[in-house]
Amino acid sequence: MSYADYGPLGRWLEFGINVHLGQEFGLTNQLFLLAVCIAIIVMCVAAGVIWWKRRPARQG
Repeated sequence: MSYADYGPLGRWLEFGINVHLGQEFGLTNQLFLLAVCIAIIVMCVAAGVIWWKRRPARQG
């Protein structure tokens, strides 16, 4: 089955998968996806640091 045989929903799905994999817009898309991944990692680490600083004090 080729791309031309897909219906509108199949084409949108294929487009979304290609964007997600970094295959649609070349290096620009790959750099954008890298920035998003780094941002997610930074937010996860920052959340842990913020929690650690604000955690309840130990009793005793």
